[in-house]
Amino acid sequence: MTRFDPEGADDRPDQRRLATWVRPSDGSAPYEADFSTFFLPYQSARLSGLALRHWGGDFSVREQLAGEFMEHVLSEAPSEDAFASIASATRIFSRYLDNIDPDRKVGGVADINEVHGMQFRQWLSDRGYAGGGGTVYQRVAQMINRVRQNASLPALAWPPRDRGESELGGADFDEQGIIRLTHALRHEIRQVKGMFREGEELAARGCDPRVPDDATERRELWIRRDCHAHLILKLSKTFLPDKDAILKEDAVNLIQPADRRSRSPDGPLYLAPGMTQRGSRGVVGKLRWAHPSAHDTALFLWLFLLATGWNLSTALGVDVSSEEGWAEPHPTNPLYMVIHAWKKRSNAHVFAVSLEKPEFHPYRIVKYMCARTAVMRATVLRNLEAARRNFERNPSMELEREIAELERVSRSPWLYHSIDKVGRVSAFDVSEAFHLNQIAQSTIARHGLEDSHPSLLELTTSIGRDAWIGHAYVSSGYQSLIAQMAAQHSNRRSLRHYLRNKVLRRRSFTTVMRVQDHALSDIYDGRPLDPTRLRILVTHGHITVEQEARLIDVRMRTRLGMACLSPRNPPPHIAPDHEKGSLCTQQRCTGCEHGVVFEESLTPLARALAELHWIKRSIPLESWLGSSFETEEVSISETLALFNTDTVRAIHDAWLDELRNGKRLPHDAYPA
Repeated sequence: MTRFDPEGADDRPDQRRLATWVRPSDGSAPYEADFSTFFLPYQSARLSGLALRHWGGDFSVREQLAGEFMEHVLSEAPSEDAFASIASATRIFSRYLDNIDPDRKVGGVADINEVHGMQFRQWLSDRGYAGGGGTVYQRVAQMINRVRQNASLPALAWPPRDRGESELGGADFDEQGIIRLTHALRHEIRQVKGMFREGEELAARGCDPRVPDDATERRELWIRRDCHAHLILKLSKTFLPDKDAILKEDAVNLIQPADRRSRSPDGPLYLAPGMTQRGSRGVVGKLRWAHPSAHDTALFLWLFLLATGWNLSTALGVDVSSEEGWAEPHPTNPLYMVIHAWKKRSNAHVFAVSLEKPEFHPYRIVKYMCARTAVMRATVLRNLEAARRNFERNPSMELEREIAELERVSRSPWLYHSIDKVGRVSAFDVSEAFHLNQIAQSTIARHGLEDSHPSLLELTTSIGRDAWIGHAYVSSGYQSLIAQMAAQHSNRRSLRHYLRNKVLRRRSFTTVMRVQDHALSDIYDGRPLDPTRLRILVTHGHITVEQEARLIDVRMRTRLGMACLSPRNPPPHIAPDHEKGSLCTQQRCTGCEHGVVFEESLTPLARALAELHWIKRSIPLESWLGSSFETEEVSISETLALFNTDTVRAIHDAWLDELRNGKRLPHDAYPA
């Protein structure tokens, strides 16, 4: 193989033919797909900056495989995000091939077999890819089988992807850690707002350093921070100026030193977490006195993610083109607002409820960002109109993509000005999740949270959603329906994806271990195994001597044939008017945390359900709905699901017949 010399122009292959425009089949904006890294060796020699820092290593060129990948992309026409994911996975697969096939005997997909699938899956897991590399593995497998199908080759039976379930997963989300991180973000946001106030105060004290005719007076003004703040706020009052506009306004000293003996003053003293000194220097630093940079906006976005429980894609789906489109008053409570967004991948509507006035609640965060980025949004809309006019005169895919990007940015509340190019306005995209994660880690480090809350070191933009779903699942007593509602999933299948590696599996493992521990302890003590006692120990962790005696004594059973672990301390939602120290008079045991069900509870429970059904038929529906009778019907029905259905139905129907015949009277009131 001829060595590629990055310095030799004659040896450099023509890259223009290795990049082509793709119009996605899903109707999204066209993009330029660059295939040069698959056809040209020594890839890192052509990379720089962020792309080079994130580069995973060079790999050998396999022209046949590269051509098949290129043909696959052009025929499938994936979206830009999908292309980036597939290209990344294919590069990783190429590095795997270099590891196991240095002689390049594998040229294309026809040379790939089932053994490669098993090896690749293990290779990904050994190298610590997220989730065992399951997502990368799946993308490669799908791409290879699709190419083989188009070439009339049989599909490969690769093993299922590794979902990262070999262990119990990482630590549970640290609720206290998340709360402390939220407080840290609030502190930093206060600093950002203080920076904006500093800019306004400096601008009010300063003056335009271009006005005086005297050169000496102008030089004196140009070295004052307040004059720089005054001028930068003046020039960016309507639109964000670019470098040419600043030079045209005779404000070059905003960029360059005033003279050889003195240097231009810096901008804001405050630097957001992860920001270098560059964030306070030059014109881009001084723009931060009025307009947030990426690091500043990221703080607001992170707080919004943690407060709503949304993932990054959903948060970026908030469209602030009009307030009616992203927020509306709560239908029943005027103190709240409902925030709307659309998930890009599933095109599903998602909402979150937020108080209207508190400073750090989601609605107020978005509202503040809309006001703070108004000038930047006006700049984007001006550029959008110019791009549309250019497209009308000379249509091209480049302009079509530019228009689509400007439209996306104009709708986003998460705008920021770039420190790489003066006057350029951008908005966060899902591809910047890594950058957002780094800013969060810098915030954690700045506030010293890593030692007391080490799980925060694994923080990603999805942690807010994981924490939200996990909190709903645990606090509801592991009710999957409540967790599904909190996640706004349309079915349980999507919910299981979130719970699989974390709360659900850990709870199941912990429950099994508790059963084993308590059962073995009773066997060691020579105590007969009692399923009811064992269930109480597993659920509550302990059982008192009084409770154990009450379980054995049949005389201590309630009207539903159940036992009670604490008959003098019913929960408030069961007996809101309970007199302290007295016995519970409500005895709605199936909905109570103290209730214990026995096999002999079947008959009283089935009869009670029959009585409730009789009452339901004899009173108006509006009187039934929302009453304690309806609540008890639901809880008894759920409890009876533990017993044989046929037996329950027989007892229920027999008792209902006696009620119809007048032989029995229903229990339609609770004893006082």
